[in-house]
Amino acid sequence: MKEQFELIKNLTPGQRHELDKDMQQIYLECHKQLNGKLEKLKDVIVNLNLNNEVYLNVVCEYDGRDSDNVKGRITHLHKYANKKEYDIAVAIEKASLN
Repeated sequence: MKEQFELIKNLTPGQRHELDKDMQQIYLECHKQLNGKLEKLKDVIVNLNLNNEVYLNVVCEYDGRDSDNVKGRITHLHKYANKKEYDIAVAIEKASLN
């Protein structure tokens, strides 16, 4: 987990802002897809492109039982070596959905 913390800590302010924004958007999309019936959501897996500079695979969870404050948490984080590796992972993920 320390390595994952270091990955987040070493993001530039712009990359960190993009990560925070993406995490919020993921929650909002899940909330919308579940028609607002979202109390707790686990093992949400996404590939993120942060400003075309850093490419991540993120596993996260959200706890919305407190309607005033949703808690989001990253449970696993992997940094792709480069854009090519990221693109391959995204292509594999898309193919598995068909």
